[in-house]
Formats: sequence, structure tokens, C-alpha cells
Amino acid sequence: MVLHKKKAPTVRRENVSELSGNKQASNQLAVKSTATPKQSKYNHRSRSGINGVAKKVKKPRVYTEKELGIPKLNKSIDPEGIKRPKGKKGKVFADEDAMTRILLQVNEAVDNRNASKLERARALEAIRESKRKEIEAKEEEKKQALDSMKSEIKNKKHKLRKETKKADVATIDKKSEGPAKKRKSVSFK
Repeated sequence: MVLHKKKAPTVRRENVSELSGNKQASNQLAVKSTATPKQSKYNHRSRSGINGVAKKVKKPRVYTEKELGIPKLNKSIDPEGIKRPKGKKGKVFADEDAMTRILLQVNEAVDNRNASKLERARALEAIRESKRKEIEAKEEEKKQALDSMKSEIKNKKHKLRKETKKADVATIDKKSEGPAKKRKSVSFK
């Protein structure tokens, strides 16, 4: 068995102020508060309550719905004398003059919008057309440049062929002028 040492109990240290013990020092440090005194937690009865005569507390007045002018919340229940109309409700039109004036204003605004849209569309179409023409002109220039390069290359090849043919003809002429050598022939019998 292993024996453990017992730990010594910790000594509590208390910090006691000297003011609590010394009344003269505590009186010198005391500050009188100018604030209103705090109300106590407990409800103290008034002296009249202690004597048996309690003060009467007035209850606030309760107003009825009619006095306040509040409409009834439950409108599904109607008195027998009042009958609401049932079925479709008809449309209520404004005065014809006012309606026509409003319609004219709205149509004018829409027409202005459409007209400006048409003008913008025409301007955009003109821009697109000019771009298309530019692109076509550039493509035409490229084609012409390509065709000219092709024709130059063909002409060079054609010139080279002519020169080589002339050179071949000249060599053949030189050979024909000289004595013709007989070729050896081999016969199999």
C-alpha cells in the first residue's frame, strides 16, 4: 500500500476593513446622498389601512362599442331587416369625357414610345447596313489580293517551265549536231 501525505488544511484569510470596527473613521468617510431615498421592497400599508379604513380605488370607466363608434366585427350575421345584394357586382365606369381624355393621353404616350422605337430601329438598321458594306468591301479586297498572288505564282511557274523547255531543246540540239552514237543492242536467240 502506498501511503499518501495528508494535505494541510488551507487557512482562510479574511480582509476586514478597519472602518467597520472604527465608528469615528466611518463617520468621517460617510457621504450624505442628495438623491431621493429608495423605495423599500415591501409594501407598507397606509396608516388608514392599518386603522381599518381603506381608501377606495376608482375603477376606470368601460365604454361600449356604440359609444366608441366601432363597427361590428362579425358582418356575416346581419339583422333580418337589412339584406345585402348578392351576385355579380357591376363595373362602375368613370365619366366618358374623363375616360376619353385619359385614353388619349395613354395612347399618345404609347405612340411616342413606338415612334421613338421605330426611329431607333431605323438608325440601327442604317448602322448595320454600313457595317455590312464595309465587311463586304474588305472581303472583296482580300479576294483580289489572293487572286493577284495566285496569278503571280502561276506566271512564275509558267516562266520556269518555258525556260526549262528551252534549255532542254538547246541541249537536244547540241547532241543532235554531234555524231550519233550507236546503241548497243542485245539479242536473245
